[in-house]
Amino acid sequence: MVKRIIASLDEDFLKDFDELIKKNGYVTRNSAVQEALRDFTNKLSERTILKVKAEKDATGKNAA
Repeated sequence: MVKRIIASLDEDFLKDFDELIKKNGYVTRNSAVQEALRDFTNKLSERTILKVKAEKDATGKNAA
């Protein structure tokens, strides 16, 4: 199931975004935003995993 969201963006930012997505072959703004959000959430997940690992290493919980 697809859910719709609404976002307010600065006009100049949106103009630049639209130019970039056209240059990179996106057919719709929606597909570019979906990919950007996927990339962003993947990066946040990786950062969270690294943070948890660093915390465990700092407390010696992963010591061999």
